[in-house]
This record gives sequence, structure tokens and C-alpha cells, in this order.
Amino acid sequence: IAAFNAYHNTIRKAKSTFCVQPGLVIDIHGQGHKKNSTEVGYLVKKAALNSGKFANSKLSIKSLVRRENIKLEDFLFGQRSLGAFFEEAGFKAVPSPRQPSPGPDLYYRGGYTTQVHGSRDGGVVDAIQLEIPGEIRMDGGEGLMTQFSTTLATILQRYFSTNYEKLLYY
Repeated sequence: IAAFNAYHNTIRKAKSTFCVQPGLVIDIHGQGHKKNSTEVGYLVKKAALNSGKFANSKLSIKSLVRRENIKLEDFLFGQRSLGAFFEEAGFKAVPSPRQPSPGPDLYYRGGYTTQVHGSRDGGVVDAIQLEIPGEIRMDGGEGLMTQFSTTLATILQRYFSTNYEKLLYY
């Protein structure tokens, strides 16, 4: 309980410094769904992604979508999505341009941290949950873990630069 409270209080404290400028929380987890694909969670339910009826979803990136006024699809699985950056770097992701929905596969849409600390209920700080596959975390060995970690840092920097950084200079 103490660790849980310290974790969430630290995020709340950091978020309180973002009054106007946007921010982003990345919540990183691991999954073993045996699809070798990183699951990117914006709080959109699997059924909504599969049906294409996600316009009324409670988004953890609501602030980003509102600021940019671009089609929601672009941020969920289009060229401005985190999944697109994973795919461009050579790592599979869902949702992404290659796979806009999970289909019958298991999929984590985002959990407590994404729900509580993202912008679904307001604010300028968004949150995204990443579920890194076991094929990378455990099965690929130290070399793949190192490569993925380095690439992940670049992916996150590119995503932030594309969708957030330009706003810091206005």
C-alpha cells in the first residue's frame, strides 16, 4: 500500500506542474499473449477497436486529440499513433497501421494508471499503457532486450516530439 501510494502521489505531484503545457505518462508493463506484439493502450476497449466504433471512448489521450483536432484514427492506429512508430522501428504493435485492432487476440487497453493519470476526465497530461511482449522481455535474450530498450527510448522521443514538443514553444 505504501509503494502504491508513493507511486501515484509522485505522478500526481508531477502532473500538478502541468497547468497549460501538455504532458505524457507512459505506463510500461509486460504481457505473455504469444503474439510478439506490443499492445498500446489508450483506454479504447477491444470491442470498440474491432468494430471501428470508438468515437465515444473514454480516451487517455483526450487532451492530445482535442489540441490537435485531427481524426482520432490518426492517433489510435494512423501515422501519428505510437503503434506506427513501433512498426517503423521494426517492432510489431497493436493498434497500428498494420493492425488497427486486436481481432480475436487478447489485448490490454490500459489499466488504473492510464485511467487515473490520463486526460480522459480532463487535464493536459495524457497517459498510454505499453504491454511489452514476453518474446522480447524474456525469450529474446539480453541482446534483444538491449536493442528493444534503446529503440523504445527513440520511439518515445519521436512520438513526444511529433505530438507534444512543438506545443512547448508556443
